[in-house]
Amino acid sequence: YLNKGEALRYPGRDDEAIATFNEVISRLKDATEPQLRETFAMALVNKGRALRDLDRSDDAIATFNEVIARFNDATEPELREQVKKAKDGLAG
Repeated sequence: YLNKGEALRYPGRDDEAIATFNEVISRLKDATEPQLRETFAMALVNKGRALRDLDRSDDAIATFNEVIARFNDATEPELREQVKKAKDGLAG
């Protein structure tokens, strides 16, 4: 689903992409396995980017802040990378 959401963003179907990212987020919100946590974080970051592209700045900021709040203290490199992307999303 994550790849599907990303694929939908590029033809300009951001609303559909967000719905797909929301499915991933909903399914994985309580995951404890490292790979699933990474996928969850990636879905949030991608959702934030899609929201920003739709000029929904407040929603994008809230989404990026969720990534930071949930994973800022993570030690896994993959999750640290998603936190960096979320911070970059807030900055730009």
